[in-house]
Amino acid sequence: MKRKIFLTVATLLATTTLFASCSCDGCAGDTKVSFKPYFMNDVDIHAKDDDVETLKYKVEFNGSGSSANGYTLNYQNGEYTSTLAVNMVENKEVYTLTTHFSIDVSYTYAGVSVVDKDGKPFKDTVDSTITFYSTQEGLQPIKSTKTAVSHSPSQATIQKPEDCYTYYNQTIETIYEGNKGTSTITDHTKSDWKEESTFEIDTKKYSFVDNEQLLFALRCLNPNSAKLSVYSPFVEAVQTIAVDFSTDKDSLSLTLNGEEKKIPFNKVSLGIDAKNAGSKQTVWIAKTVNPNSNTYRNVMLKYETPFPYSLGSLTYTLVSADFIK
Repeated sequence: MKRKIFLTVATLLATTTLFASCSCDGCAGDTKVSFKPYFMNDVDIHAKDDDVETLKYKVEFNGSGSSANGYTLNYQNGEYTSTLAVNMVENKEVYTLTTHFSIDVSYTYAGVSVVDKDGKPFKDTVDSTITFYSTQEGLQPIKSTKTAVSHSPSQATIQKPEDCYTYYNQTIETIYEGNKGTSTITDHTKSDWKEESTFEIDTKKYSFVDNEQLLFALRCLNPNSAKLSVYSPFVEAVQTIAVDFSTDKDSLSLTLNGEEKKIPFNKVSLGIDAKNAGSKQTVWIAKTVNPNSNTYRNVMLKYETPFPYSLGSLTYTLVSADFIK
């Protein structure tokens, strides 16, 4: 059976990819990059067993939500939570990054509201978990799992209101062994039908991470442009992601932990390094002012990801942060 690329609002670059590791700090372009633990208050101090960080974001829909096919869509009540936990395994730091995304989505076609059987908006969710090693080990991924339930915008010919969206319920599991891996997509809408692929990543040119590390990996880089390798199970290929940093003297104003803050930032543009790569994403990362007293831990302050078919975009904005002490 041919794979389907499902469009879910939190697949992050259509669930594509980013970021890597290596030996030259501050290199760019066609060279590997090195990661450092800027998510710590002091980059020279290692995380401890049972350290935990929790970040919470509000997610807002921007745009008209109007399709050329005649329907409109609306997203509300979006939330995104990221939890990073540290465990020592055989004297190595092993990180577990867990994320949860949820948002309400409704459609309207020919004056008819398209909602669930209870007359309420559909609930789209994405849950992911990835384990990986420390920055000293190049953030080497161990295993990732993502489950996405999505009522995604459709470009199909609409004959009835329900044609506005396509329903997906899939789990992607990827297991790594060095620079090799196995990825399995399970389609829960088809009696848990599974399709497996194996892959090998050439690490000579670029470093690589799993897609579920993408946004976290941005926090571990110096603000220089880079290219990174990530495996995409949807196209069964390793893809190269272009990461372009631009420094800025401005500060981003937001309410963090109930207090108004102005936080200096670096802006990052993310895109697939290929022809017909599609829209780029934009990420605002808190700037490192002092690596040994890094108050805002290079946290992701804001994130904007476009919808397909020019339907608008989603903006994630940090509202609370409980950093590793």
